[in-house]
Amino acid sequence: MEGLKDSDKSFRLQNIAVIEDNPAHVMLIHMTLEDTQEDYKVVAYENLKTFEEDVKINVPDLVIADLNLPDGTAIDLLKKCFGNHEFPVIVMTAQGDESSAVQVMKLGALDYIVKTEDFFQEVPRTIQRVWREWSLVKKNELAEQQLIDNEARYRNLFEATTDGILILKNGIISDANPSAIRLFRLDNFQELVGKSLLQFSPKNQHNAGESAVLFEHYSQQALLNSNARFEWQFID
Repeated sequence: MEGLKDSDKSFRLQNIAVIEDNPAHVMLIHMTLEDTQEDYKVVAYENLKTFEEDVKINVPDLVIADLNLPDGTAIDLLKKCFGNHEFPVIVMTAQGDESSAVQVMKLGALDYIVKTEDFFQEVPRTIQRVWREWSLVKKNELAEQQLIDNEARYRNLFEATTDGILILKNGIISDANPSAIRLFRLDNFQELVGKSLLQFSPKNQHNAGESAVLFEHYSQQALLNSNARFEWQFID
């Protein structure tokens, strides 16, 4: 999966689909977007059918849809699945309807706006705000997926390595790989986890001192230096 830095390129707003059967309203949206410094590509559709056919090939970054269309509603649009294609939807309507507003927002629309003169003037700001919200959600989802993928890769390495690995928290073993279990000549994971490393160590380390004291000393050194290496004797 791409890193976040590379993936930022895919979060650029460029292609905007407008699903609207009123040519005057389409023209107003075009005009307000042309007045910006952004290089938007706006494609208009007068009904849901033409949009649904075209979206198979030309996937928009953002959709502005009229609530009521000749062959359906924006609610129908929000209920449809477009495969792996996802895009934020802004729903606009000539008349405010609280129940419709609640329904479209529950279905995933990022905004529900009544068409007024102010609305058309505010279209550039509205789509930028919606795009920021959408991009933030998608970047967070990407980061979470990367974390899951990284954890899976780490787990595979942890399980597959021939070196015995113990993970300790406050001196207690919280995890162990199969090689560590074999190294301690134990039968299963549970025989290690939840126990202190000192339970598997002699009282004194060979020619070095008391195990409990050395363990505390070595632990502090390991926290200060991730490359610290120590010899440790376990009970055979």
